[in-house]
Amino acid sequence: QQETKVKLVNDSQRKEKWRIGDKLEFRCKYYYGTWTAVGIKILQRASLFSSFSFCTIANTKTKMLLRRIGDIKATATVKNKQEKAFQILNWLERPLEDDLINCYKDLHDPSHQDENNSKLQWLKIQITLEAMKYVAKECITEVCSIPKELIERVNRNLNHCSGSPSMTDSDSTNISHAIVLLRGFIEKYHNIKEEEDLTNLQKELEQIEVLPILVEQQTSDDMHWIISKQATNQRRLRIYLYCPGCTELKTDRVRDVFFRNIRGADRRYPLKLVKEDIPWLYWSDFQVAPNFQLSCSIFDQEGEVTTATISASAQVIIVEEQSLRKSVAAFEHTMSSNENVEIFRHLIREVKDESSFCFAMTIVKDLKEQLILSEFDISDASTDITSKLDQLDATHEQ
Repeated sequence: QQETKVKLVNDSQRKEKWRIGDKLEFRCKYYYGTWTAVGIKILQRASLFSSFSFCTIANTKTKMLLRRIGDIKATATVKNKQEKAFQILNWLERPLEDDLINCYKDLHDPSHQDENNSKLQWLKIQITLEAMKYVAKECITEVCSIPKELIERVNRNLNHCSGSPSMTDSDSTNISHAIVLLRGFIEKYHNIKEEEDLTNLQKELEQIEVLPILVEQQTSDDMHWIISKQATNQRRLRIYLYCPGCTELKTDRVRDVFFRNIRGADRRYPLKLVKEDIPWLYWSDFQVAPNFQLSCSIFDQEGEVTTATISASAQVIIVEEQSLRKSVAAFEHTMSSNENVEIFRHLIREVKDESSFCFAMTIVKDLKEQLILSEFDISDASTDITSKLDQLDATHEQ
């Protein structure tokens, strides 16, 4: 049986080009021994791509979208920055003679060997962490994994520094906390998909830091000396920290202050509760340079929680804590009358000698401007001042 063939002719009514896969309707006409299709109509257009090609492209795209960042190799730019970070880490392991010591030679008493060693370890940790963040930021920009060899090197260096005999328990805990945060960030970053928004991870990376060294004790005069005791000009400064979110006493709760714009600043100073049964109010006294504006950060046990700027002439400031780790400020609270009075009462309680009395008289005007106090509140809070003055008179006569 001979196969029948139909010849498709270029119908005069057809204005569109056909594609492979189009569905057509036509009539057959036998003409001079050949069947010819006439009256051709297109019933359904074929897709631009075949089904096989479409599925292949879709599957490839899906696989790409599902890639973890941890599975994406580091780019050439990242590797270049990693080499620079390794140069820094190599120098930290074998620094040039006295390079690090010279950083503190003019700022600290060289006889305090343990204290200086602790500061040097802290400096090494700061540099190591910044080298890691330097590369990690580029990885986020390039959307690729953080090199494994860099992660291992940084972890090894941080663990070595935290185990140094010169580090206090508080500082070792601080470093361990930073290591945990860094590991958590890396794990989260590597498990995220490449098409996802990385803005929050960038912010999280910025917040990973090692807190400045904590000064464990005040001097014998119950004062933190930020400048040398031999300085001819000094300014006594009192900081009150109001924490509206601290409604219950907790033994592990701490608050420290760090002066950011002081040359050679490398330590935190602890604030203490005004009374053991008042969990929301901290304070401490400092000797600082006169006529110099200060910028300070307040830390809890996890990191920075608030900041403040202290004018060049201020001798007392009340800072209200508002957590920097919250997207929206958690505390929009105005101090009550009782809370205002408690600060004033503390000022009077701290009058212990002629010097503290003179200081209280100096700052009481500034306090009244920062607090909302009625005449009755001031009178009520001042009931104990008479006995204080009597004690001062008796001491002076002796």
